[in-house]
Amino acid sequence: MPFTDPVLEQLYVYVKALRSLLRDPASGGLDLGDDLVLTHLRIEEGGVADIELEEGTVEPSTVFIGEGGGPRADPLFDSQGSLIETINATFGADLDERDRLEVEKIKLSLLGDEDLKTFANANTQEHYALEFGPRFKGAVLDQEERNRRLYELLMSKPGIAKVIEDELMRETYEELREPNLDPSP
Repeated sequence: MPFTDPVLEQLYVYVKALRSLLRDPASGGLDLGDDLVLTHLRIEEGGVADIELEEGTVEPSTVFIGEGGGPRADPLFDSQGSLIETINATFGADLDERDRLEVEKIKLSLLGDEDLKTFANANTQEHYALEFGPRFKGAVLDQEERNRRLYELLMSKPGIAKVIEDELMRETYEELREPNLDPSP
């Protein structure tokens, strides 16, 4: 005997649709569902290895450390360099030391923000993150503006450009030369 209750059927469809929009508290993650569309896929060869099993008894081992649950928190980076390496590996970016220096400049701008410092001292990290996001975006835009002003200054004021050029020439000459090399003919 089939059970058909139209009100329960409507409630079931509603709850099913609602559940797809809510976070899953068990995983602690965010389900982007239909909001994320894969448009590109980058595949790189990481190396080649022979995976044939050797003769003998094979001992089973744990395949997934931590029961395959994935990371429980964001990875901590010991330096901006490891952050750049992780971004390059994860996103296929081609960032280098120059980009690390740009990130360091943004960090300096944020550290100099007294309002952000006050907010950090008065809140938990979770609440601080709510204020930090917009400040970070502002710091990125400010850094872009500062870089543009510097480049315009270097191009419009040859005297300033010459002072910086001479100093960089001296510094790079010293740093690029091999030790104990006599430049005289």
